[in-house]
Amino acid sequence: HNVEAYHNEEIDYGADAALCKHLALLLLKESNEAQRMKSNKKKFNQDDYRANSHDGTSKGYTEEISRTVEALEMVYRCSANYVSSSFTRVGLEILPLLLGIINKELCCLKDSSSSEQCED
Repeated sequence: HNVEAYHNEEIDYGADAALCKHLALLLLKESNEAQRMKSNKKKFNQDDYRANSHDGTSKGYTEEISRTVEALEMVYRCSANYVSSSFTRVGLEILPLLLGIINKELCCLKDSSSSEQCED
């Protein structure tokens, strides 16, 4: 739905901050899992990495990160004034998280042609 008043209310209730914290936790867990896999010296090809088929845990992180970003997009269907107040509250925390996700995806797209593993 695109009812701005409902999304304004979500910002009032702190959905933006909660989703920002949730996203940060998921990215940390995903990074820790990637480091664990790297330290175990398990090798898997690019397709396995992109699909996170090496184990169900990482796939779950990728799916939940995606859903969390989708939820953020929906919350930010609020009015411009509420987007501004949200940015004041969580902008400095959420921008690096979102830019990191974008950078990782761009890296993976670039590296997919050379079949290298994407790095965190």
